[in-house]
Amino acid sequence: MSRKCRECGCEIKARPIKIAGFAAKKVYPVYCWPCAKILYDNLSDENSKMLFLQHLSSSGIPNKFKEFFLNNEVVPKDFQRKNFIMVNSLALNKHPLPYLWGQPGVGKTFFGTYIVYKYIEKFNSQAYFLPVSDMINDRYGTIDDPDKLMFKSTTIVIDDLGNHLINNRIISYFFKALSYRMEHGLPTCITSNSNPVKLGKRMASLGSGIDSVMIDALIDRLIELCIPMEMTGESIRVQNFLRRNEHV
Repeated sequence: MSRKCRECGCEIKARPIKIAGFAAKKVYPVYCWPCAKILYDNLSDENSKMLFLQHLSSSGIPNKFKEFFLNNEVVPKDFQRKNFIMVNSLALNKHPLPYLWGQPGVGKTFFGTYIVYKYIEKFNSQAYFLPVSDMINDRYGTIDDPDKLMFKSTTIVIDDLGNHLINNRIISYFFKALSYRMEHGLPTCITSNSNPVKLGKRMASLGSGIDSVMIDALIDRLIELCIPMEMTGESIRVQNFLRRNEHV
């Protein structure tokens, strides 16, 4: 049997639990764990918690990361510690945010979602996590940003730029959005597998008839808007796989 969370509407298992603020008896959950933690921890500041919940639920952060951040202290792997300290400092002080690049599996998406979470937590303002895979329609060669979040949102993280088919119209949209954000000083983080220079070459190879001048202008805006930061190390996914199968 499953139930829906009263706050965010996600499916939750109807197992009896104890929630802080209730009598010491078994109750069936009506909130998922992230919502329960927000609603029942620190009951003295209900308005702030509800606003935090509202921002978090619409942030675009995948549920697995929401639950992790709400229930765990973020402790980076040894090879990530230096990058983590820098990312955390940037996120907490409203500095220009990083352009995170590196090989697959080194934690770029994780740190991107963490930046969004920390902005919401500290500044109690809306921030969005925007995977490029959700924005680009490969079939029709269009970009889907109906709420104009790339223009309107105070803080955004654009995840996995440079791995999807593009055309001049998509490049133009990104250029206009990044130009707008640069001119208005809006914090922007971008993640990619390629450093800024290689990103331009890769984007040029992902479509036909791509305007190289437009790509150069886009990369120029990106470097001006973000602080390039390489994330090094081995893939966390590969390490976890090898650890699980070391005796096979």
